[in-house]
Order: sequence, then structure tokens, then C-alpha cells
Amino acid sequence: MSNRQKLSVLIVMLLSLQVQGREKHTLFLTYSQHTFLYAPGITWMCGVGTDQSVLTLYIGLGVHFQQIDFDRVINITNQYRFNFQHLDAGFVYHLFRSGPWDVGLLAGAKVYYGPHYLPVATYQQAGHTIYYDASGMRIDMGVDLGVTTTYQRFTGMVKFDTARKQLRAGLGYRFGSMPPSPTP
Repeated sequence: MSNRQKLSVLIVMLLSLQVQGREKHTLFLTYSQHTFLYAPGITWMCGVGTDQSVLTLYIGLGVHFQQIDFDRVINITNQYRFNFQHLDAGFVYHLFRSGPWDVGLLAGAKVYYGPHYLPVATYQQAGHTIYYDASGMRIDMGVDLGVTTTYQRFTGMVKFDTARKQLRAGLGYRFGSMPPSPTP
């Protein structure tokens, strides 16, 4: 994928934020890290139905940057065109809304296509571990499970994925009008 195509995808994503869910969307900057990988990402949440709705749709995309110790890896996977790490989508079920607070449970699907370095051998005397890329550049699928919380317009999320058993954290901001608290 050329730089021009990458820029086009980014512009389409940003424009969709303005068109879809104009009154109730949240944008998260997310991050996770694993052996030799740093993976920033972006997640967009959009309310489904009315402001009183208990479901929110989310879609996320992550890229990776490798910082490899070449003396410790036996096979290195490079994606020369685009450093795609993962794509995830699912729903947030809002458990609790009161005043400025909103707490929800997150569940969705996650698809990986980036490298995943795992230990293959450890040399006790040297305190040295050798790693290999277990992904083989194949698609790896799993489930995202997590928690989101919002206070006024500031949001946070922590989620765990079953595909690679990693935690991912995110900080976000809610745009548009604030949904009212549900009436009992």
C-alpha cells in the first residue's frame, strides 16, 4: 500500500467520524507492547440507537513498529508495505450511567496479521533468550474482552485479547452532545 493509499484510508476514517454518529462518538488512542513490538492504534466508538441505548459499536485499527535485537531472533517478519497489526470490532454494553459517569463492558472480535515474537530457547548461564516469529504472517483471530469508563467527556478502556493474550489500554475523548442519564 503506497503512502497515498494510506493517507486516503486515514482521511476516509476521519470523515466517517463526522458523518456516522455525529452526536455521540468517542475516539480512543490505544497502545500495547510486546517483545520487540510497539503497537499504537485508534478505536472509534459510535452509539447505536437513541441516547438511552445500552449498546455502542466500536471499531479499532492498530499498526506496529519493530525494535528487534537481531542477535536474539531466529526469523524476522517484515511487512514492507504497511505495518498492519490488528483490526477489532464489537460492542460495549453500558452497565451504569449516572451523571457524568458511564461504565461499560466491551466484547468483540480481533484479527491479527502482524508479527508475534515468542521465546524458543533460554540459555541460563548467559541469561539470554532466543525468540522466533510465531505468526508466520498468517491471520490470527480471537476475542476482545474489556472495560470502558467515561467521566464527562474523558474516557478510558482496558481490554484483553484471547488471540495473543495481550492487554491493550486506551484513552479517549467523547465528541458531540453528551447523552443524558437514563431516567429510572
